[in-house]
Amino acid sequence: MSSLKSMVVRHDEALVKALNIRFNHKGLYPWVNRLTMTMDPLPGLVITAALLIYLFTSKNWDTGYRFIGFYFATEVLIQSLKVFFNRSRPFQALEQVIFNLPIPRDPHSFPSGHTASAVVIALVLGWLFPAFRMVFYLYPVFIGLSRIYLGYHYPTDVLAGGAIPILLSVFFS
Repeated sequence: MSSLKSMVVRHDEALVKALNIRFNHKGLYPWVNRLTMTMDPLPGLVITAALLIYLFTSKNWDTGYRFIGFYFATEVLIQSLKVFFNRSRPFQALEQVIFNLPIPRDPHSFPSGHTASAVVIALVLGWLFPAFRMVFYLYPVFIGLSRIYLGYHYPTDVLAGGAIPILLSVFFS
């Protein structure tokens, strides 16, 4: 089991270095940062509130209540796992990682809360507008890649952050 864990850690670190160091470009860095900031607490709250306002003003009560439960269940699980695993962020643990941003208040890396929130929002938008589902599903992919690129998360953090709401959606869809 420890050899599997060490293999995953090695690949995690190698992928962070590949995205963060090898592909780092000072012209791209601010744009990727702007993208990831769309799931920061305040913008994420605005997006969530706008979605709730739409749901309840369009009398889509059932989806509105499912969204509230889905969002909070995801947040509680993500935050609990962050404390349980207590994994340091790549910019803290790996010396070579390029990190030119304010240090987040949350020191925990695993799982990615930004990715999880983006997946929840994308899934709910997909429920509401199935014709555009694939477009909505690209958003969390880009959020997850941005989190790795900027040095906030390892790939397994992002995968777990994406998988948790997908698994929880079974109870809310």
